[in-house]
Parts: sequence; C-alpha cells; structure tokens
Amino acid sequence: MIDKAAILKDITKAETKMFFAKAVDKAYMAEKTYEPAFTYFTDPVTAGEFMRAAERNTDMKISIFGGYDGAERAMIGFFPEYTDENAESFPISAVEVSYNGKYSSKLSHRDYLGSVMGLGITRERVGDIIIKDEGAVIMAESEIADFIASSLGKVGHTKVKCRIVDINDVISDDNGTDMNITVMSMRIDAILSKGLNISRGTAAELIKSEKVFVNWKNVISSSIGIKENDIITVRGIGRIKINEIVGKTKKDRILIKICRYK
Repeated sequence: MIDKAAILKDITKAETKMFFAKAVDKAYMAEKTYEPAFTYFTDPVTAGEFMRAAERNTDMKISIFGGYDGAERAMIGFFPEYTDENAESFPISAVEVSYNGKYSSKLSHRDYLGSVMGLGITRERVGDIIIKDEGAVIMAESEIADFIASSLGKVGHTKVKCRIVDINDVISDDNGTDMNITVMSMRIDAILSKGLNISRGTAAELIKSEKVFVNWKNVISSSIGIKENDIITVRGIGRIKINEIVGKTKKDRILIKICRYK
C-alpha cells in the first residue's frame, strides 16, 4: 500500500500537492481493482519528484511514459501485483497533423498547443507535441484523441488535416539530432558545453540558475557525473540523451554518442 501522508508531507507547492494526491488516488484504484491506473500528463520535474517520493514509500510497480522513448511530458502508471509494466498499457494516442507548407509559414509548438486548447482541452490531457516538416504529432490521452483528430481543422490561420497514427511509428529520434562528441570527463558542464555548443562558463551559469535537470531532477553542481542513458534537460533550450559511452580516443578523450532534442 502506498503511503499518501508520507508522500505529501514535504510538498509545499499547492499545484504539486494536488497532482501528488490525485496520483496516489490512482495508485489506490489500481490496488483495489487489480487493473493498471494512470495519471494525466505532467511535466518531467513533477513526475520525477513523485517517483522519488513513491520509491521511498511503496514497493508498488510504477512507470513513467509519454508515448515514445525520450518523451518529456508523461503519464505515471501504477501496476498492481501480477500485472506487467508495459508501454502499450498507457492510454496515449498519437494524432498526426499536416498542412501544405506552400501556403503557410512554419507552425510552432505554441501554435499547435494554442489551437488544441482552443477546442476546450486542458493542458494536462496533452503530452509532447513533436514538430515535423509541414506538420506535427500530438501525444494525447486516448479518450480525446479522436475528438482532436476530427475537430482540429485549423492551427492559427492554417488549414490542417488530422488523423490517428500508430503510436509505434512515432520515433523520438525524428525529433532529435544524433551527434558524436568528445569530452575530457563525464562532468555535466563538459557534456552541456559540447552538446549545446556553448562555453563551459555558460553551462555553469545555466546550472547555477537552476535551469538544468538530470533525469528530471534539478542539479546545482557543475561537477556532477553523467552516465549512459541519462537525460539532461535545460529549461528553455532542450534536452540531451546520452545514448552510448563509446570509449577513449587516441587523445585520451571520451567519445560519447548523444541525441539532442530541441
């Protein structure tokens, strides 16, 4: 049984406390019905905070998923005993939006989100919006995906077409750029410097300003070590996933394969 009081006791922000309380209620539902239960979408910081609190207060199986590997906004899923944790269980669907670029300027994330919310849909029911050439893929709660697909006829002043697509066809790498970088060490400031093409001093300032997160947990030290599969998020700039630490180069630098998401 998950301990609701223990999870909520150190939370001071009202919005976060409300999400945590609703998430614990979903956990109770999963235990009562013996069926998986899921929260709405939330931001990576809130999801990470909840997971760390839950790990200390329950042995229940809990997973985070946003529709594809590397998703930022995600649902939290609670899986009772004797059920398997799997991505297919999450009630997330992908809505593909397309338009003719000859008759429109490129649409932004804000354009898509504003138009979806203009349908009366709240932010918590929509996940990542993956921008593509002449279109986008919107991750949404499955219950409202058909409504979005049938009702979203315009994004801004641009006419669009929508359809539900197989979520397994949505590949996170389509929204990211694979890169090879070399660094002297696995310190976070070194990786940010190379991965974002900024100075180490700028990287240190971003960390000092509390704009940097590792696996959705805020970091305040430039010397923290980074591991394979870690995800570094820089608020307002993007994310870097450490895909593989290849090894040392002839000049004794560390070769790393990363994917940068804007």
